Amino acid sequence: MTPKRAWSFISNEQDADVAIDKLFDYVDDLLLKGEFTEVDAFLQIVDVEELSKELAVAVLSITFTAKEKLEAREELYYRIKKELQSYFDSAEIDSLLKGLH
Repeated sequence: MTPKRAWSFISNEQDADVAIDKLFDYVDDLLLKGEFTEVDAFLQIVDVEELSKELAVAVLSITFTAKEKLEAREELYYRIKKELQSYFDSAEIDSLLKGLH
């Protein structure tokens, strides 16, 4: 599955828990295979405006252990943080993102 198709598949899911499960399945499979370029491609197309706070935390959580190998992850972290500023104060954002940078 291409990163673009995977994102569409995940982002169109109405149930947040199912979306998170799909995200973990897709990304974890790629990480276990060492396909970091594919994960980077996926991270680059994630639309942070469509992310629920739960899915935002999930995408950062699943990619945390490979963050040194994922060039797009740091930019995604900052895009997510910026988007969250529209909805939460800085203390809430720090709490949501604690340990994920």
